[in-house]
Amino acid sequence: METSYVILSILILINIAISLFLLTHHYRQKEINIDDMMDIEELEFQVNKLEKELIASNHLIREVESEIKSDTKEKLEKLTEQIIKKIPITNDKLLKEVQQMRDDFFALRQNF
Repeated sequence: METSYVILSILILINIAISLFLLTHHYRQKEINIDDMMDIEELEFQVNKLEKELIASNHLIREVESEIKSDTKEKLEKLTEQIIKKIPITNDKLLKEVQQMRDDFFALRQNF
């Protein structure tokens, strides 16, 4: 899951870099006239389009991040349960169990 998060992040960064390169390349090749509103509107459209793509990419990153967090939390809970099962009982519990066994033995012995 973490590798998909890294790959998705790299692809988004590459997409942003390519988009910025294309915008700067377009800006250099085409001399923008301030009087020419068509070019300005086209650039605004492209910027808005890139902004929407960034928002969508950000949403995907947050979804992947939440999935990673939930998966990590589940794995941590499972590992915690396994560790707790492997921890031996404490002396207090052991003494209580031995005392209970002794009491049961005496009670059983008195019945005979």
